[in-house]
Amino acid sequence: MSEANTYWALHPDAHLRKESTCASVFRVDLQEARLLSPLQATVLAMCDGTKREDDIVRFVRDGFGIDETMANTFVRATLKAHAMFLSFASAKRECFRYDPLEFVFSIPETAVRRTDAPLFLTWLATKRCPFECTYCCIKTSSVWDHESPEISTASILSVFNEALSLGTKGFFLSGGEPFLRKDIADVVRFITHRGGLVQTSTKLQLNAQTLRGLAEAGLRELQVSIDDYVPEVLRQLVQDPQYFERVSSTITTALAVGLAVSTNTVVTSLNIRHIPQLVARLAHLGVKKIILSNYIRSMWKHVDALFPTAEDYAWLEDQFVSLMHQAGDTLELRQCRTKDPRTTLGSDGKCVACPGGIYGLVISSNGDVSLCDRLVEFTEMIVGNILTQSIQEIWASEQLRRLVSPPREFFSGTLCYECADYMSCTLHRVRCYRDARLCNGRFFSPDFFCERLSAPPLRFF
Repeated sequence: MSEANTYWALHPDAHLRKESTCASVFRVDLQEARLLSPLQATVLAMCDGTKREDDIVRFVRDGFGIDETMANTFVRATLKAHAMFLSFASAKRECFRYDPLEFVFSIPETAVRRTDAPLFLTWLATKRCPFECTYCCIKTSSVWDHESPEISTASILSVFNEALSLGTKGFFLSGGEPFLRKDIADVVRFITHRGGLVQTSTKLQLNAQTLRGLAEAGLRELQVSIDDYVPEVLRQLVQDPQYFERVSSTITTALAVGLAVSTNTVVTSLNIRHIPQLVARLAHLGVKKIILSNYIRSMWKHVDALFPTAEDYAWLEDQFVSLMHQAGDTLELRQCRTKDPRTTLGSDGKCVACPGGIYGLVISSNGDVSLCDRLVEFTEMIVGNILTQSIQEIWASEQLRRLVSPPREFFSGTLCYECADYMSCTLHRVRCYRDARLCNGRFFSPDFFCERLSAPPLRFF
């Protein structure tokens, strides 16, 4: 389809929102969000199904007094950078949703851009897990652990009720293994009946009654974690050689009761050469969405040998062509990275901004709140507790603000302290505290993506 004849519209699952320091666009179904300048938000608000790219360019040119060439470049770049939030067609279709003029406003130049309330919340429902996955990034405990405190159903529903009133749209129920709790369907029902969207994942063999209850509660899709079909590899990855057969039962039963299923596969050196056959087997079971995730360094248990080699990744990249051809329009296959992210940064030379404290929060099983599910075990990374504070109080707290926009003195003795790009890193939120601690033994230090580091001291890809 020629771009000149393309009519742009916001994706039905995409939303625009005006914030105090920026605007935001987000898709709850993908748990994806981007922070926007007012002009970027105005361009996206113009995407109402009746305008082509040249119509939007004329509006920007005439309305903001911008040179035609600059307006054309800006509009094209904005549409391209936010393609996941857009749809297009060759014919007009009216779908007016936002007034573009609503997003014409001024923001402080030095303000850290963040939403006025979290768009997404992740709840680590429990630390307990029956599996000992070699690649897990979360510090889990035994399924028999009854000493670690867990939030009551009433408490978490109260928290989610407040979050929904603040405009939180997406809720991810994680763990540990969330389905070791008996109240997950009740939590799902509470959220969905109030307009929120829930995503959750499992490794358990769930029965028809549980799965039917989730479907009736309003869960759109259940993600199932599945890494291979070869018993010996499964024994090494999840300590259960029969895992594929068990989880296949969850998949087929879920589909039978009308629950959509997606799968997530952590790609390691042990299973990377089995990915094409695994995709074929999952597609045969009826799975319509398959996600491939990279193995990443854990703070709790890690084996360098699980990183695929460059040759392995090159092989998998070649396989993607045929895999995508086989998938056609009936299967959504999300690829993992096949190249070192330090060599494939964004067009601005920076990594993708972390959502922690910017448009998302993580609630631990004991009520502690942090930026990231991998930081909830560290006291200095805790910004509050939902048993004693509201979400709004935590979002506006000094503890959270000092992690989102840390004072330069926190980095004393590191490359960051004297770095000319310090404010750029702060304002555009490109730091990863987890990676920084792994690299240097302290949170407030250069992370894996720092361009000043010739090479990270540890392998991350």
